[in-house]
Amino acid sequence: MRTLLMLSICTCVGVSIGGVRAWREFADARESFEAGAGENIREIVLSSSAKAEGKSLPPEEGVKVLVVNGETHDFGSTGRGGGGQHQFLFKNEGTKTLKIESGGTSCSACTVSDLPKKTIEPGETLPITVKYKPSTPDPEFRKEAYILTNDPKRPTVVLVVMGRVVEPVRIDPPSLTVGNITSTSELVLEARLISNLGGDFEVTGFELTNKELAKQFEVSVEPSDTMDAEATKARRTYRIQVKVKPGLPLGSLLQSVRINTTDSANSAMELPIRGQVVSDVSILSGRNFDSQTNILTLGIVPQAKGAKATLPLLIKGPLRDSVEVSIERTDPEKTIVATLGMPKSINDGAVRMVPLTVEIPAGAMPVNRMGGANREDYGRVIIATTHPEAPRLQVLVRFAVE
Repeated sequence: MRTLLMLSICTCVGVSIGGVRAWREFADARESFEAGAGENIREIVLSSSAKAEGKSLPPEEGVKVLVVNGETHDFGSTGRGGGGQHQFLFKNEGTKTLKIESGGTSCSACTVSDLPKKTIEPGETLPITVKYKPSTPDPEFRKEAYILTNDPKRPTVVLVVMGRVVEPVRIDPPSLTVGNITSTSELVLEARLISNLGGDFEVTGFELTNKELAKQFEVSVEPSDTMDAEATKARRTYRIQVKVKPGLPLGSLLQSVRINTTDSANSAMELPIRGQVVSDVSILSGRNFDSQTNILTLGIVPQAKGAKATLPLLIKGPLRDSVEVSIERTDPEKTIVATLGMPKSINDGAVRMVPLTVEIPAGAMPVNRMGGANREDYGRVIIATTHPEAPRLQVLVRFAVE
């Protein structure tokens, strides 16, 4: 009885030790035995044995696709518009003709796969080229090209190209946004101009694009002595400092710093400055007027008919009854006519409303002030006020007389 008990204990100990050894030996290979991988176990074992004996496996019956040099390629760093291409080597390890065709890409505008032919014979290797041309300065990109095959085990092969797009010259951040500010605000804003072009790159000058508001801004562009971890990868870094002074007119803040450089591809770079100058004097949004941008859209105006819009100008706050408003000027002067009506109290006297009429009179000369991408080309109505925090209110007028 004692002998039988000892044998049982030894057996249990032996099984436990063997289990631990097996677990240690195969712990890193557990993925080969997960669901869906069972059909690969025989191939893995045979391949290991054949390699150990200096032999190769016999060709797979039917068709079998293999990407010899891997299905992922890293381009590293590339500039926008530069891109690159990589050849993926497809091999038919089967015994019958492998058929392939393009299944498209994840980015039709920037990734293209080139198939020199649509069949690969047994034992043959065919290069398939995937080209990538970055169209935007994405910090990181990962794009895919899909190759369809008649291999029942791999009907779709996914080829991956990845990398990082680096702008030769860029401004960080690309724009300066101040949000809502008052006309008495004083701000200091900063950005960086970063160049990866080497020591020959220089900033040759800068200017403010909106000359009308130039006196409310002070700009400096100087080489940066201190650079953070990201900037140290660049060859040259400039510090851009913009001081916003009091006195901005109410409405949309439209200003840009144009920086001139020695790089022919980036000879003039712009840093937009955007925001909204607000106060107790404002214009209420309506069907044709956006109070966020202070843009009145009259659209295409027939010369024979003209166009007219009336907007409610609101005065709030403790000074509402003493503030006076007047039309300072319009631009174009003879095309836009602006008038102010009689003020009246609304909301139980909490607000004083003054009707503002903006008119393009019939017979006005043909002109295009639709602006396009540049809102500085719009027409303008400048309103002067006696409010200490809102000396001027600007209305942009988007129109064209045909």
